[in-house]
Amino acid sequence: MILELVLAGILTLLFTRVAAKIRTGAAPKGAFANLFESMILFVRDQIARPAIDSHDHHDSHDHHDDHAHDDHADAGHSHGHVAVAAHAVREHHDGDRFVPLLLTLFFFVLGCNLLGMVPWAGSPTASFSVTLALAGVTFATVVVAGMAKFGFLGFFGNQVPSMDLPLPLAILLKPMIFLIEMLGLLIKHGILAVRLLANMVAGHLVLLGIMGLITTAATYSMGMWATVTGISVVSCTLFSVLELFVAFLQAYIFTFLSALFIGASVHQH
Repeated sequence: MILELVLAGILTLLFTRVAAKIRTGAAPKGAFANLFESMILFVRDQIARPAIDSHDHHDSHDHHDDHAHDDHADAGHSHGHVAVAAHAVREHHDGDRFVPLLLTLFFFVLGCNLLGMVPWAGSPTASFSVTLALAGVTFATVVVAGMAKFGFLGFFGNQVPSMDLPLPLAILLKPMIFLIEMLGLLIKHGILAVRLLANMVAGHLVLLGIMGLITTAATYSMGMWATVTGISVVSCTLFSVLELFVAFLQAYIFTFLSALFIGASVHQH
């Protein structure tokens, strides 16, 4: 918990500074501003919008573009460019309202994972209570966003896929499908917590096992101890590089799956 509070303070300081630079509307300058802005745009453009945006919106966008091209051919280049530019200003993305939440999840999970690379610190995401709480945030967002879109009863009704069934079969099958879907909803978020936990704990256990070989070899001979120590140190270095990659990868996977679950809750099945 102390590590999480420290991380929360660091993120608050970092992104207060980032927000101050973005608020001016000026182009990002320097490694600091470009690093974080590129990561923010990645979460927005490659996670939130593809996973949560309505497909109907994209279809209408393509349909409008076709009309824009027709107008361009009929009325000249200037008129077509003005129509496309005006549409770009009016363009709306359903996923943008969830971007602050997804950014918070991404950077918090990433920070917790990276703390595991710091000697004597430990990774908060190697605790099931932490990953379960993070998955709980996603689950609460799914339920609240779905109910806000479809209503209380509409959200639960939306869990059953639309099927053209005769009335007797519908009465028999739809309650069973509803129970299966609700159980699946709980299982999906439970797996979201276990997936992050397992990947972070597994890396730490591998490093611990490799370093434990040094102690075991010391009980045999000095020559074996020196050989095993050299191999273990090199192996731990390589695995640490892999752990660094996994820290970023698992933050991305957790955020992407959260966006997929939220997107499924705010669109009709």
